[in-house]
Amino acid sequence: MSKFFAFAAAIATVVFGLTSAATVEDTCVLSDFQTATADFIGLNNVLNLVPSLLPMYITDPYALTNQTLDDIDFKVLGLNFKATPSFKTLNVGGLTTIAPKTANVTGSNTLDLGTDFKGEVSVNGSFSV
Repeated sequence: MSKFFAFAAAIATVVFGLTSAATVEDTCVLSDFQTATADFIGLNNVLNLVPSLLPMYITDPYALTNQTLDDIDFKVLGLNFKATPSFKTLNVGGLTTIAPKTANVTGSNTLDLGTDFKGEVSVNGSFSV
């Protein structure tokens, strides 16, 4: 009997999904930030929680060891160069002092976003190129 209900639910999902599927025309429209006040109230509530949640997800200091990054291609005086940065050690302290500012709608299609640090941020380590 449970197989029947699972099958019926799958069929209903397909049928109703086909009638309400979003198209590119539906999803590529400009948003008016000034009319989306409820969305920004929710976003600001989440941003206010970040300072209290950050210490649970990021160790302080944040440490990386023996990491090689992708090559960086650059050109100087018509000559092509490739650099490969490698970090032997990298310690970043104070990441848990990050406090995002609330999103401020400044126009129908513009936002003011930012962050503050409620302490000192420090970086030290050794790397080679």
